[in-house]
Amino acid sequence: MCELSRSRTAPAHDVERAGIVLQPVAGPSASEIAMALRIDRLAAVVEPYAAAEMLRDMPAAERPAAILSYDEKPGIQAIGTAAQDLPPRPGRHPTLQRDHEYKRFGPVTLCAAADLVTVTVHHAVTERRRSREFVAFVRTSRLNRIETFFSKMARSVLRHIRVVSKAELTSRICRYIESAT
Repeated sequence: MCELSRSRTAPAHDVERAGIVLQPVAGPSASEIAMALRIDRLAAVVEPYAAAEMLRDMPAAERPAAILSYDEKPGIQAIGTAAQDLPPRPGRHPTLQRDHEYKRFGPVTLCAAADLVTVTVHHAVTERRRSREFVAFVRTSRLNRIETFFSKMARSVLRHIRVVSKAELTSRICRYIESAT
């Protein structure tokens, strides 16, 4: 019959008597590893801005590249009112009253790229979101700083907006971009 041999771990005092000195192994903790990964990601984010600063100091004719931040905001709805808005009435309601019914004119897609060197925004508003619209507009980018711009636009211009057509929505978006840059 076979018996399983059991290994026995030596008690700490046996290890000390044998003259073996145990040293803790110094290795990075999980939080140190996570911090290193965050620093690497942060460096990848900051790098294009540093490169843009260097390019900004060069004469425009000598710049070897452009650094663009690209993003798109699909599904911006062109929504119109079904009834006229009612003006505020003292003592009854202090703000504009709007009916809950509305008309949908369809969505548009805003594509934009911010040039980090010249600080200009290039944009296109299209009715569809397909690869051909993307290819017609896109330039490579590693960073989406333009998302901040879209967020501000959504909070200020697009919030509770009512229009009579897609053309009016497109016009308002273009005017906002031109005034902001």
